Order: sequence, then C-alpha cells, then structure tokens
Amino acid sequence: MPAKRPSSRVVSKAEPKPRVGGRSARVVQEVLAAALELFAEQGYAGLSMDAVAARAGVNKTTVYRRWPTKAELVSAALYAMRDEEPAPPNTGSLEQDLVELLERMAVSLTTPRKRAFVSSFVVGNVDPELRALLRRLREERPAIPAIVFRRGLERGELPAGTDLQLIASALLGPIQSLVLLKRETVEKPFIERLVRLVLTGAVAGGARS
Repeated sequence: MPAKRPSSRVVSKAEPKPRVGGRSARVVQEVLAAALELFAEQGYAGLSMDAVAARAGVNKTTVYRRWPTKAELVSAALYAMRDEEPAPPNTGSLEQDLVELLERMAVSLTTPRKRAFVSSFVVGNVDPELRALLRRLREERPAIPAIVFRRGLERGELPAGTDLQLIASALLGPIQSLVLLKRETVEKPFIERLVRLVLTGAVAGGARS
C-alpha cells in the first residue's frame, strides 16, 4: 500500500495579537506619575531623580537614560498632564465658555497635581533650564484659556487688538489666589460676576494692547 503523501495544504497559524502599550509604556507612565507626585509634595527644588526612580519602583538608570536632567523629566510630566486635560468648552458664547472653564479650573486647582502644575510656572522664573522647557510647552501646547479667547476673538466677541494675556491674567489671577493662597471655595455666582466684569471692560476697549 503506497504511503500517504503529505498534504500540500498550508495550515495557517493564528497571528499573535499586538500588545497594547507594553512594559516600556507602563514604565514611562509610572515614572511620570511619580515625578508629578513628588513635584506636588516637595516642589521643584526638593525633587530628585533618585527619589522619582524609587517612587516608581524602577532603576535610576532607567530614568536617566530617558530623561537626562530633572528639568526634562518635570517637563515631560507636565506635557503628559497637559495632554490629559479635557477639551476646552465651545458653547458658541465666550462668556459661557469662560464661566465653564473657570468653574473647571477652580475644582482642579484643589488637586495636588494641578497645584504643582501652576507652581511650576513660578519656579520656572528662577531655574533657567526649566524656564526654557516651560516656554516650549506653552508654544507647543497652547493653554486652554488661550484657545477659548482666540475663538471669541474670531467670532467678534472681543475687539481686534485685545491683549489676551491681560484679560487672561485678570480672570485667572483671582481664582488662583482664592483657591491656592486662601484655600477658599469659589462659587459659580462669583465666577459669573468676574467674567462679566472683565469682558465688559475688554469689549469697551480697555484691554487693547
């Protein structure tokens, strides 16, 4: 009896499913999260690369290989946090967008991570390396208020030539002062009055550069 010839049919093997993320991505997330936690707890001056590695549970060479300096590590952590922010309000009304934005900010400023983010811009005025990295962050990831103001300008809700940085400071300053310095809760009626006050002055031309 002749031997059976082997089948010429090719048996396909199931292709392995691609891994999502993987260990490298998890390590990056853990290190950046640790950096933000320590930055919030100890500030920029008190943060060390060794402490970040210990908090993340990785070897310090892993941290130094990807982020050679503390400023680069903190910058990467702030980039990651900025990317997690929700999209800016877009109701079609500048006033309503600003009220929603400031309400959101008043809540987020009560968290250690957001306080660390805001404080980084103060520290950045002292440390030259961090200052340069924060400047790049502002250029590459425009702050949410800047996006909202530009939309209002494009819709004609603000006069041409309005100093957007000035009205941003007029709106954000009181909220940051009340929440960060006085540890007070900012209610919606206060935010609505503040927005009306600043926009009334801006529309009248009081914020032209």
